[in-house]
Amino acid sequence: MPRKILRLPKVLEVTGKRKTGLYAAMNANEFPKSFSIGGRAVGWLEEEVEQWISARARSEERRVGKECRSR
Repeated sequence: MPRKILRLPKVLEVTGKRKTGLYAAMNANEFPKSFSIGGRAVGWLEEEVEQWISARARSEERRVGKECRSR
């Protein structure tokens, strides 16, 4: 399966983050790093972004599960 590169507007759309939050997360090593795709353009591998979203969803499910058990 060919790898797909996501540009910034799409990454912001699928993550729900704002640009400053996205770059802050990248600098904190909490989000995949972008890479140059020519000129001033950058992109992210779709697979890496999807993995990040999945990890966040699993983390939230664990957090909610713990809250329910502690009641």
